Amino acid sequence: MQSASLLHFDRCYDEAQTKEQERKKVNLEAMLQKMPKRMPKPAPFRHQVTDIQEAVCARFQIKYDDLVSQCRREIYTKPRQIAMFLARDITGMSFPKLGRRFGGKDHTSVMHACRQVQRRLATDPDIALIVEEIRAEVSA
Repeated sequence: MQSASLLHFDRCYDEAQTKEQERKKVNLEAMLQKMPKRMPKPAPFRHQVTDIQEAVCARFQIKYDDLVSQCRREIYTKPRQIAMFLARDITGMSFPKLGRRFGGKDHTSVMHACRQVQRRLATDPDIALIVEEIRAEVSA
């Protein structure tokens, strides 16, 4: 008689284990289905800002140090503003982070650069062409 109750206990235990495994499997599947919704967006490509800066330097034939310098001469400010605009547009990086990548500029300087280029794109087809050429080069 004792062996019959032991067999019954084993059967009940096995059934409980199977149900527990099924419950865990269902929970795992449910979690996996929800996971992509909660996963953060991948971080922007770390070197992409540098790639944009290098492409702008090559296009305007200026040195990297001049691009990120404090100099306000138009020969440097125009390429710098274009580089800031493209970096913001392509990477989506925050204004303060971009400011740091451009020689420690204030975030408002980056905001101003983006607004200036946006205005110029609407009125100057040459700037629009330059921006699209650099964008295509960096994206390739």
